[in-house]
Amino acid sequence: NLKKTLFASLSVSSQGGLIIGIGTNLSNLSVRYANLFSFANAAGNLGGTHEFAVGGGFKKQKTIIIIPPDPVIDSTLLVNNSKQNKDTIQNNVAIISIIKTDTIIKTDKTRILKGILTDQTTGKPIGGLVEVFDNSSNTVIATTNSDSISGKYEVQVPLNKNLGLAVKVKDKMFHSENFTFAETDTTDFEMPTIALQPLQPGTKIILNNIFFQSGSDTPTAESYAEFDRLIQLLNEHSNLRIKITGHTDNTGTLELNQTISTNRAREVVNYLVSKGIAKSRLDFEGFADTQPIADNTTEEGKDKNRRVEAEIVK
Repeated sequence: NLKKTLFASLSVSSQGGLIIGIGTNLSNLSVRYANLFSFANAAGNLGGTHEFAVGGGFKKQKTIIIIPPDPVIDSTLLVNNSKQNKDTIQNNVAIISIIKTDTIIKTDKTRILKGILTDQTTGKPIGGLVEVFDNSSNTVIATTNSDSISGKYEVQVPLNKNLGLAVKVKDKMFHSENFTFAETDTTDFEMPTIALQPLQPGTKIILNNIFFQSGSDTPTAESYAEFDRLIQLLNEHSNLRIKITGHTDNTGTLELNQTISTNRAREVVNYLVSKGIAKSRLDFEGFADTQPIADNTTEEGKDKNRRVEAEIVK
């Protein structure tokens, strides 16, 4: 009957908090959801940490499936370990363990992206907002904050998608990266350390999520999320003046590449103006293949050299 198959519980955690649980027990299979609300972090916990557990009956619970918490709120996960920090739920019916960890559990359809943020001026780790977005739909699919002490962040991302990474820190130039995880990528990926630059003349970034079809100067639809970040920056800092520069690889003639790079930079400026940014705050220039940042003898190098940059000039 329902009294035997459904339960709700309220207990005190050895970690200093309340555990609120609800679950069911059907034919030796238990399914349980619990929420840990920490007393020590009550002001910033905003709902606590979440756990979902499946096991062979309450007294034989072995397997725990973890739902990671909102990484913006808390990086703590509940993990099964019956030898330490035991908390008794529902009158000794189910025994679980609660420990602190910064590990996010991946599945066969996701991978873990990790990295470190630093302040370029001081060289020290810095806390900042890290967003992962799907370029094809221009939607944010994951958000986390880097740790303000270590600068470290971890985020779970899906496979086989054109993904962008955007890092934002107050009064710093934003930073973007572009990547895709394929089914064949079986390991997690550690992004090179990202040093956030100050908002001052000379600061330059590569707009890694602005895309063009080969030989075309019209940005693809996947570029608009990057445009929006640039527009947000200019709206938040009305005194900034930036220069957009276009660059190509060394395929084709210098004359053709000069035309393509100039037109692409102009198209970016035209889009910004169409969204309300004053033309007097914008400039553009094309440099063809005269300023490579990678080896033009490889396809990977050519891909890096085909880029659009934004530089603060005032």
